[in-house]
Amino acid sequence: MIDVRAITVSYPDRSMPALHGVSLSIPEGSFLALMGANGSGKSTLARCLNGLLLPERGEILVDGAPTADPSARLAVSRTVGMVFQNPHLQITSLTVEREVAFGLQNLRLPAGEVRQRTDAMVATMGLDRSRQASPRSLSAGEQQRLALGGVLAMDPRYLVLDEATSLLSPAARSAILQTVMREREKRGMAIVLITQFAAEALLADRLVVLQAGRVVRDGSARNILGDKDGLTGMGLPVPLQLTV
Repeated sequence: MIDVRAITVSYPDRSMPALHGVSLSIPEGSFLALMGANGSGKSTLARCLNGLLLPERGEILVDGAPTADPSARLAVSRTVGMVFQNPHLQITSLTVEREVAFGLQNLRLPAGEVRQRTDAMVATMGLDRSRQASPRSLSAGEQQRLALGGVLAMDPRYLVLDEATSLLSPAARSAILQTVMREREKRGMAIVLITQFAAEALLADRLVVLQAGRVVRDGSARNILGDKDGLTGMGLPVPLQLTV
């Protein structure tokens, strides 16, 4: 379980905290969607979940390990995988194959296991024909699949998608989400999906809404998204229809 305990995070250039007393729990195997208007604290919370950011107050425990504990940082980062909005900021290697292998090598896994996991993930992401190509030569959807593959290759228990589909075409968004759903079913990993799309949030078991750095709604996505007046008050777009 990821246990977020009354965390507060501030930035020097902002008068108000980005997160203020946020508490929530994310059980293993669960699927949580996270929504909120721009500036509500969604990405800040995402980066706190695996220790990229540390709260100034409160704490986060990942399977019992505090993200603030330096001795637990490697285990936490391996347990909570993250895929960001822009794959250009996440991809660092010269070829597709090396990008998938990069995280595995940093974990100091045996060379044979690195090759096996890399081969399997390149195939899973549908990138076999591009394995020796530069990631920069891929389409936006392929680059995001590559970023996702590099994270999934490390076999995280929790996968955080920080608006990972927001820059993609509808077809590419669908392909990413279908892959995530298949991998979740196969692995039993938990998903935290940060999104602005109601149709994506409806895939989740639970929806949490942030507003001005606080949790203002936590419950069924269908119930929350069906409250049109409430959505307007939270700065969220009203969906035309509630369908997946």
